[in-house]
Amino acid sequence: MRCLREIDGAAARDAIETLLAEVSQLLDQAGAELWRPHLHAERAELHRLTGDADAARRGFSAAHRLFAAMGAVGHAERIAREIAA
Repeated sequence: MRCLREIDGAAARDAIETLLAEVSQLLDQAGAELWRPHLHAERAELHRLTGDADAARRGFSAAHRLFAAMGAVGHAERIAREIAA
């Protein structure tokens, strides 16, 4: 997703949204909740790329909350900087 976003920008929106939906389904099936905040962060990046600042902020906030809850301090700090930007 990150590669698509970096290479194709907003033009990759549909492909990225499809990948995000697939990843979400896989996380649900596998119970791999440790990866859930990364998914929120990737969605937030897509929203920011496409100009939806409110949705981006909500996504980054959800990622931050989940990272902080699991004690992933470095990730939480990185996301806090995204929220502040």
